[in-house]
Amino acid sequence: MKHSEEMGNFAPRCRSWSAADALLAVLPAVTGLVLWAPVLEQGLSLGDEGWLISGASRIVEGEVLYRDVFRSYGPGIFHSCAWLLRGFGEDVLVARWGWLGLLASLAGLSFLVARRLLPRGSAVMVALIPVVIRAPYYKAFVPLSLVAGLALVFPLIRERLRRSTCWWVGAGIGALAMFRQEVAAYSLLIGLASLALARLAPNSPDSSRPRLVSTALSLFGGVALVWVPFLVWLTIDGALLPALQQLTTAGVRGNVQMTLPFPEFTRIWRGPERLESSALYFPTAAVLGAVAVTATSWLRRQWGERELCLLQWLAMGLLAHSVFLVRPDYSHAIQVFVLSGMLMAVSIHALWGTVGSRLRRVLGKLLAVGLSLWLLAFFPHAFEKKVRPPYGRMKNAVALEEPRASVRLPPRSAKTLRTVLEEIRASSADGEPILVGPHLSMLHFLADRPHPTPYDNLLPGFLGPGVEQSLVESLSAVNLVVINHKAWDGREEQRFLNYALDFAAALYRDFESHRKLEDYEFFLRRGHTPVDSSSPARPKKERRRKRSGN
Repeated sequence: MKHSEEMGNFAPRCRSWSAADALLAVLPAVTGLVLWAPVLEQGLSLGDEGWLISGASRIVEGEVLYRDVFRSYGPGIFHSCAWLLRGFGEDVLVARWGWLGLLASLAGLSFLVARRLLPRGSAVMVALIPVVIRAPYYKAFVPLSLVAGLALVFPLIRERLRRSTCWWVGAGIGALAMFRQEVAAYSLLIGLASLALARLAPNSPDSSRPRLVSTALSLFGGVALVWVPFLVWLTIDGALLPALQQLTTAGVRGNVQMTLPFPEFTRIWRGPERLESSALYFPTAAVLGAVAVTATSWLRRQWGERELCLLQWLAMGLLAHSVFLVRPDYSHAIQVFVLSGMLMAVSIHALWGTVGSRLRRVLGKLLAVGLSLWLLAFFPHAFEKKVRPPYGRMKNAVALEEPRASVRLPPRSAKTLRTVLEEIRASSADGEPILVGPHLSMLHFLADRPHPTPYDNLLPGFLGPGVEQSLVESLSAVNLVVINHKAWDGREEQRFLNYALDFAAALYRDFESHRKLEDYEFFLRRGHTPVDSSSPARPKKERRRKRSGN
């Protein structure tokens, strides 16, 4: 057993968690809270962050998810955020505290999952990856779902598996689908494959087909235990069919149509000032290394718990990596970095096992120093722009001074956003719907103006013919339209009015340009006179209504 604990070898069986491991899992979690709580108020994303918070706010206002609010994610992230906004106030910072809790949970769970195959030092290093190389707050649930999926499927490779275990694992996968349905699908596939490999492996005590079928059915039964009540609830709300469509095909179609080319391999290293560009190759290298290690392991050894666990990691890494490849930019790469770190650590430990003990100790120290420097090197570069501010306070950052956003921004960004919100309030009455695009849901939330349509992500790939027709029809319900003319992904053809041609024709026919401010343009209905924004506002609770007309 002592030999199995050396840095160059795996344990003959997966490690079980000890009390010391439980305490060590708290360390990266607390580190994440300590590092990021002081700067929680900094930066703001009008797009993705606004899309999540605005969806939750619409639920608070009484709208029904999927029927009145188009979303391609599971309901869990929106309803949990809505619960926070309802209980602690409608403020961006309230949602961020919840997401910071998810980040801490990700760090702790990453250590526990990595500890199954890795020594404590390496597991701690893996757990620190999502802390130091932090994804945006509002994306913390994505890597957390990947790691949670691995934690859920691990018990399926244990010997003498009980059907009751399959039931609760299935229920966990069903709950995971409430947050990221595609990760739950990955987990279910990995779980079924694990059952088959573990039960049909040579000399397995459970190697019988009836046993395999019964455990697989128990796994599906656990998923149904969670999703059948949810589907009944959707049916009662009249949201079943739109929910099924949005949770299956909508997100896939949008991601495929927004594909980005992978950076050229000839430009892997572009200097420390562009470290995030070079880091895009880290997930690919980690997956390829783990493929080699897994193939070697399975060629040399019999099937066992350790090999099956490694295969689970690799399968989740491959599936997550395939999604990352669709949009290989930095904000998507860092969402899979924790899995990449686990796979890379496995590869390094396997290589260590091929060298002598003295050289192994030297290499171990060099690697520990190198990984530490690698993590620290990301600090000034990993959080570029307004969405991912650097650790520490932004230079000369000022308060936005908005009741729904207790955040701080660079002076120019804060001034622009204040002016945009002032223009919206001056050109529309309280409670009057406005239309903004293509991806500016945060403006609805900050200005407290309702949406005229279920659709508020109007990026290429999400703007199908039916969606665009709905937008054209919604123009009759608004007097103000706000458009941001930024070229998405830097491509001229992806400026909103360059691809939403039917919408653009209707907009220019019935509206006229009222004001331009940097990338923003405000359109007012022809002949419409803006209301006096100082007029008394209707009580907010009078505006809370369902779109069904109840």
